[in-house]
Amino acid sequence: DWSSDVCSSDLAECVRCHGAQLQGAEGPALTGAQFDGVWRGGAVKALFDFIKEYMPADKPKSLKDADVAALTAFILKQNKVPAGEQPLTATVAGNIPAK
Repeated sequence: DWSSDVCSSDLAECVRCHGAQLQGAEGPALTGAQFDGVWRGGAVKALFDFIKEYMPADKPKSLKDADVAALTAFILKQNKVPAGEQPLTATVAGNIPAK
């Protein structure tokens, strides 16, 4: 359940839109075929930047880099993407392959 792993009370919208298990609700699923079709094989930096730019949908560009990094890492973990050698941050996100 990502709400306990990553989202603070300020990020409760994550669960509202994407579901507690990333299965989708008001927003798209962030696991499985839907994730694979959009993000698999792409740069982690692209996913990080998308979250930073467009999330949450009703308050885009409002998340701090640390929150974006935590969300990105959690989404990748749930999709069984191996962790990189360095902690995920805005500066190293582009150097971690999304495979």
